[in-house]
Amino acid sequence: MINIFMNEANFDAPWAYANVAPYMKKDAHVVVMAFLSDDGWSEDDLEWEFRYRKGARSYEKIMSVFQNYQIKEENV
Repeated sequence: MINIFMNEANFDAPWAYANVAPYMKKDAHVVVMAFLSDDGWSEDDLEWEFRYRKGARSYEKIMSVFQNYQIKEENV
């Protein structure tokens, strides 16, 4: 198991890709955990679901990073 802590969802950008790619295997299983919340961003469970459900902009932004490392959606 490998733990990588990121504070941005852009670790597929050129500045990070070369350093992160050796750890992102296409058969990897990934857990995304929020370590910080902003009460103004999502005040209840329904709003959280709206923002992070499959197809929502925030969900797709997070998923696209892992897809750039060829990690399957069902493994995230």
